[in-house]
Amino acid sequence: VGTFVLGDRSLAAFPDLTVRENLLPFGLGAGIRAERDLAARLLEQFDVRPRGADEREMLALSGGNQQK
Repeated sequence: VGTFVLGDRSLAAFPDLTVRENLLPFGLGAGIRAERDLAARLLEQFDVRPRGADEREMLALSGGNQQK
C-alpha cells in the first residue's frame, strides 16, 4: 500500500478536524485508545510539535508541522 500526499497541504488535510482525525481519518476499528496511542507514536516519530493529537485542530499547527 502506497501513500499519496498532495503538494498543497491545504488540500491534503482537513483543517477543522483534530490532528488524530487527520492521521487516522477512517479510524483503526480497534477503539479510541488504540487510535490515540498510534497517533501519539506518529507525532513523536515525525517530530510534530505540539504533540496533543486530540486537543488541536490541524489548522492550529504551523505550516511545517502540517507538512510533517
